[in-house]
Amino acid sequence: MLSRKTRLPHHVFTGRPDRRVRFEFGTVALYSHNLAKSGGAGVVVVSKKVAKSAPLRNRIRRRAYAALRALMPFSHAIAVYPTKEMATAPFQKIIESLRGALH
Repeated sequence: MLSRKTRLPHHVFTGRPDRRVRFEFGTVALYSHNLAKSGGAGVVVVSKKVAKSAPLRNRIRRRAYAALRALMPFSHAIAVYPTKEMATAPFQKIIESLRGALH
């Protein structure tokens, strides 16, 4: 989990993103927001459509947050919408794929 000050508030990522980028394990929505100026902010959204069981959704969410932490700071406010494949993928591959999507 990201610290509270680096998580995006709900009202920011419900609007239209400046840019959407697909990567191997999902989609990244990039927002220009004043939180981005302080080193970036992020949120991970895993719906029931992606994984029916709560433990699997939580595992996907934890892995996505860990990848975001490894890549901080970034220049945008970021919303990550991962796919089910993120639960079993090698962590280094997740980081490399997410880094490619952010640059």
